[in-house]
Amino acid sequence: MSKKVVSAIIAAYLFGVALGFNTPEPLASMILEAVKELAERLITQNPAELAWRIFFNNARAVLVVALLSPLVLAPGLIVFANGVILGIALAYAAEAHSWLAAIISIAPHGVIEVPAFIYASVVSTTFGLTLWRKLLRKGGVQLSKASLNLAKGLLISITLLAAAAFVEAFITPLFLKFVIGMA
Repeated sequence: MSKKVVSAIIAAYLFGVALGFNTPEPLASMILEAVKELAERLITQNPAELAWRIFFNNARAVLVVALLSPLVLAPGLIVFANGVILGIALAYAAEAHSWLAAIISIAPHGVIEVPAFIYASVVSTTFGLTLWRKLLRKGGVQLSKASLNLAKGLLISITLLAAAAFVEAFITPLFLKFVIGMA
């Protein structure tokens, strides 16, 4: 795994978050509406079902990233878009409640989910680069090794996303109720 790819994916994510914080109101509202529509399809009163729905949605996103790996830049663009959405959501939550509530709404599960998504994007981008090296007949390329690394990376990411979904459905709401109840 190349340090350049890792750095580029992390930079894309952080740039997306920063851009999301500073997104003009009309565009931010439009993006939040789209996110709310998705959230409404996921939300249920049963935390176990919610965890499953969150996991399925996030796992599907990671698999899309992997499928788009031959496009090389696609995983980074998806991570960037995810960062924009997070930045907008944090800014909205901070304005509606507080910065503490905004951080608590994302941090418990985000410390697992964000690295899992970034890791999946890194292994997908690395695979895409390797695939192109092979197609362009650059020497010493081992596509089978790259395929195995992609599969391992996706398995690790999806496993982490399962843990993050559990935390998001069962633990994050408890912290959020406590923080919002303090306000």
